[in-house]
Formats: sequence, structure tokens, C-alpha cells
Amino acid sequence: MLNTGLETYLRKDLPTTTQAFTPDQIGQERAQRYFPQTYWVFLPGFGIDYCPDVERAYGELINETGQSFCLAPSPVALDPNEIAGAIRARVGHGGAGPKTPVTLRFYGISMGGMIAYDVARLLRARDPNVTVDAIIFDSSPAGPDSVSGIKQLAPRLGGLVNRTPNLPFGIPTPLKGGPLNRMGVHVLEALVANLSDHRWPLSIEDVNFAWYKATRVTGRGVTNQLDYLNSFYPPSWPPEDPTIRFAYFGAANPDDDTTVDVRRAQETYRRLVAPHELWVYPVPQGAHASADSTVAGYRSTLQAFLRDARIPTIADMQAERLRTAERSIPVGP
Repeated sequence: MLNTGLETYLRKDLPTTTQAFTPDQIGQERAQRYFPQTYWVFLPGFGIDYCPDVERAYGELINETGQSFCLAPSPVALDPNEIAGAIRARVGHGGAGPKTPVTLRFYGISMGGMIAYDVARLLRARDPNVTVDAIIFDSSPAGPDSVSGIKQLAPRLGGLVNRTPNLPFGIPTPLKGGPLNRMGVHVLEALVANLSDHRWPLSIEDVNFAWYKATRVTGRGVTNQLDYLNSFYPPSWPPEDPTIRFAYFGAANPDDDTTVDVRRAQETYRRLVAPHELWVYPVPQGAHASADSTVAGYRSTLQAFLRDARIPTIADMQAERLRTAERSIPVGP
């Protein structure tokens, strides 16, 4: 009863729609002057809202190449169609009307890479004015088979448990659980990760973070998340996009990622995006996703991608404007 009571109490304060986070306004205004219809879209997975961390990690760097915003899917339900609508609405709020051509670049973190691929595909198919010219998968799984090691059991077992019927009024059954059950799962995850790294099994910080993660999502949200992961077998990317770039950022030592089987995920994405190439970037000291303590490695990796993909920067645009101005100056006799 305590578990289901906590679930009902916590659920009322969670957002029911995707939340957009716009980073540093000064950087955005500068980017808008040079790239009025170009947007980076960050998707930091599902559950915890990592958008402020994404802004601190990448805002200054990424706003040299375009405007940006971060989306936190509702922890109540995971719906790619709703997320696609939120992206179009956010771009429209920035001044791009429904008939204005826009360029989108996606950066998906962990499960956000799967969401980014799905949402980008939806937007491209539905809106002829949307061009997707980059998708980055940061430590992203690609369906249940690319979840690492013993953790492959979690989405399958969790999906089965979470499909059990609720009690009246939407209250989860004790088997399906609530925040106490989810906390137990996250504590176990921390224990496995710590033991693999030869650290003391658990710390107070591990327990506190487990509780935080357990209370930032609902039973229905977990059901959607696990079902989405289990059923991620999307169509291949259309081959007729000549300029799109795909990249995968993963730990330099794939075994350091205890959440995702990096090799298998890369192989799956490679098949999905063929005949386009999947650029693979090993992240120095990387573990799982850019929200961890090795964010400097992920930032330098993103910088390498921007250089390799020849994505224009504000400095490039300023230099081009200067050259154009010089060419327009009349030459004397």
C-alpha cells in the first residue's frame, strides 16, 4: 500500500507532455543571426531530465554552428509522435512557420539515440520543409539485443511485469510496483556497476541517486520505455539523402560501458543507415553517455565530428560575409 500510495502521490506532479529546455539566451540570439533556420535537438534519454547538464556540456560549442534546444520526454509516457510534434512546435516558436524550410541535427544520449532516429524519420517523412542533416548516437542502444550483458533480462522481464493489469483508478498492482520497486532495481544496477569497477559496493550517493531516478518516472512511463526498447526494429533510413551524416560516440574501451553493448549497437545502426556511412568515434575515458564525469571527452569528440562533417561555424559565416563584401567593392581604373 505504501508503494502504490507513493506512486499515486508522485505522479500528480510529473509533466504529462514533452518539456523543451532552451539554453543560454545570449548564445541563442547570436546563433539565430547566422543560422536562423538551423537547430540542434538534444534528446537525453527517458526519465531524468538531463537538459541543464547538456546545456552546460555543449551549449557554448554547439551554438557556434546553430541554434539548439533540449527535449525531456514526459516521464508519464514515451510517445515518438508526441515528441515530433513538440519539436515542430518549438521550431515554430523560434520563428519558423509551417512552410519555412528548416534544418535539424539530432544528438541522442543513451536511449535518446533511439528516440532521435525515430523522431527524425517521422519529421522527415511528414514535412517536406524539414531537412535532417546529422544524427549522433551517444552510447545509444539499438533495441533489446544491444543492452549489455545480464541487463538484457531487465527490459524483457520488466516489460512482462509492467503489462500486468492495474488496480482500479490506475493504481499499479504490487507486482508492477512503484518507486520502492524501481529504487531496488536502480540500487542493483549501481551494485553491478560498482563491482565491475572494483569499487565499494554502494555509497550514500548511489542510494540517493537510485531514489531520485525511481521518483522521476511513473509505472506507465516505465512500461512505455521497456516496450519501446523491446520493439525497436525501425525501417532503414531512406538512401536518397546525400548530405546526411550519422555518427556513434561510444567508450574507447567498449567493455567500460556496462549498460550498452556498444559493438552490437554500432552494427545495428550501421545496417539501419546503409548505404550511408556510420562514423564511429571512440571517446577517451568514456563510459556510458555524456552526462557522466568524462564529459570533457565527449565534448572533444563532438568537436571532432563538427570538424570532420565540415559543419559551418559562425566564424566561417563571418569570413564568407567579409569575402562577399570585399568582392562587391568596385575596383578603380
